[in-house]
Amino acid sequence: MNQIISSKPGRPAWSKVHAKIDEGKDGKIYFSCTLNAGSRASQPGYHWDEVLPGGQLYQFDPVTGATSVLANLPPKRCTATSLLDRERNIWWCNLEAGEGNALWAFDLTTRKEFFRAPDGSMGFNRAFALASDGCIYFNGNDRLMKFDFASRQIQPTASSFGDSPGMRCATRETADGCFYGVTQETTQLFRYSRSRDELTILGPVFLSGGYTTVISLSPDEKYLYYLPGAHGRAHESGTPIVRYEIATGSRKVLAFLGPYCERTLGYVPAGTYGMKLSTDGKTMYVNFNGHLSDATQRPKHLRANGFGLTSFAAIHLSSE
Repeated sequence: MNQIISSKPGRPAWSKVHAKIDEGKDGKIYFSCTLNAGSRASQPGYHWDEVLPGGQLYQFDPVTGATSVLANLPPKRCTATSLLDRERNIWWCNLEAGEGNALWAFDLTTRKEFFRAPDGSMGFNRAFALASDGCIYFNGNDRLMKFDFASRQIQPTASSFGDSPGMRCATRETADGCFYGVTQETTQLFRYSRSRDELTILGPVFLSGGYTTVISLSPDEKYLYYLPGAHGRAHESGTPIVRYEIATGSRKVLAFLGPYCERTLGYVPAGTYGMKLSTDGKTMYVNFNGHLSDATQRPKHLRANGFGLTSFAAIHLSSE
C-alpha cells in the first residue's frame, strides 16, 4: 500500500491491514489500512497531508490488478474494524482517534458518507454485527447498541455483556433472527436474539477459553466454526479448529494444525485474525501468523513467539 500512496519525509506509512478484506457486489475488493495503533492518528507526530489525510478506503480490481483510493475517512482517523453490507453496498467501520470511537458508513454506490455517529458513542471497538435488514449491532459503553437502518438512529438494547467489554467477533444473522459470537477477555460463545433482545452465554470457546477473533456460521446454519488463540497463542493448544453444533451445544476439534504443520513443514501456525468459509461451506480459508519450529534454522530476528512468518491455508471440512 505504500506504493499506492508513495512515501515522503514526514508522511505516515501504513503498517498493516487490520480491518476486514471484503468482496463487493461489483467483484472488486475493499479494505483499509492502519497504523500500529490507529488511536494515535490524531497525534501531532503524524504529518498527514492532502494526499494522505488519514485512513482511506481502497479498491482492488482482481481483473486488472490495480488498486486505487476510493475514499478518504474523516481526517486524522484510522480504522481496525470494518464490515461490508453487500446487499446495500455500504461499507461500515469504526473511526479511531479523534474524541473517541464512532461508527461510520460509506455508500459505495453514491460514494458519499452514509452515516456518522458521535465520537465516543462506541465502546470496545473491535467488532460489530450486521443484521439482515441492514441494522448494525455494536458495543456501547455499557451495553449492546443498535443502529436502526430504517430510522438511521442509534438505540440502546437491554442486553449487556457483563464483565466483558463486549463482542470480539460475530456471525451473520440466522433465519430465526439470531447472531452468534465470542466475547472479549472472557472468551465465551454467545447468542443474541434480536426479537427477544436477549443475550445468552453458551460457555467457553474451547477448554477454559482462548482469545478468538474470527467466527463463521455454516451455510446450513447448523454449525459455528472458529479458531481460538488468535494472538500468537494457538500453538499452545495445538492450533485447534473448533466446530460448535448449534442444536446440541457440543464442541468438536476438527483438526489440531500445530503438530501437523510443525512435523511436515517446520512451521508453527500460532493464530489468526482472518478466516472465511467458502459459499458451499466445505472449505475454510485462513491466514495464519506463526514462526519456524525449533528444529529449523530459525533466523535470530524470527523468535518463537507466534509472529513473524505468515501463511495461508485452505482446510477441507468434514461433512460428518
